[in-house]
Amino acid sequence: VYSTYLGPGSSAAVAADASGSAYVSASTTSTAWTAKPGVVQAKCAGQSCADAVALKINPNGNGLLYMTYFGGSGTETVGGLAVDQSGNAYITGSTTSTDLPTTSGAFQPAWAGSQTSQGQTGFVAKLNPDATKLVYATYLGGSTNDQAFGIAVDGSGNAYVAGETTSPDFPIVNAIQVGLANPTCIAYSGPPAGVPIGWTYCPSAGFLSVLNPAGAALIWSTFLGSASVYGALSQYRGP
Repeated sequence: VYSTYLGPGSSAAVAADASGSAYVSASTTSTAWTAKPGVVQAKCAGQSCADAVALKINPNGNGLLYMTYFGGSGTETVGGLAVDQSGNAYITGSTTSTDLPTTSGAFQPAWAGSQTSQGQTGFVAKLNPDATKLVYATYLGGSTNDQAFGIAVDGSGNAYVAGETTSPDFPIVNAIQVGLANPTCIAYSGPPAGVPIGWTYCPSAGFLSVLNPAGAALIWSTFLGSASVYGALSQYRGP
């Protein structure tokens, strides 16, 4: 139907709405993207560009309906993208920015814990249909290291976020798993079978968290297993 270049960028995620418009989010280190007037963030943040971008392409693929940056002074890495039946776009990923543009009333407006020991933490941002407003933007993580890899949204606007964490204090609510796997670091030098010799396994877990439509609270959130969760499947199947 159409095919087009987009960029510069990487770690791209794509979704579509019922009208056939395509939504793309990616990580970029380029200031060459041209934002549409009135969007939430017209320019890349920080002295060295390393933000997320979000754009919406018309059904014919010959026009940008919007393009915006999203990020702070650190690095944003896109993990996933979803679109609800009203045309709101949901972006998740990981950030090293302590000044991410979170919104008033967001579930986690500031990075949890001490920034001195942190590598990155998760984030979730919800853009309105023309990207002129952040419906919400929130951090999602604990005091050490968190990465968000996938997102889905249901018909009520609840956002399901999947990823991996090493934070023992990752926010959990009504959890089916209440702690990290491997309570201490273990270096394997032999059996059990299938475990590479010399590998070290430290406390970690996947996570699956559900944010309410306003991004103000977790409906439920749980650790899940001992590794990463890369995707989330919502109940929404169209109008």
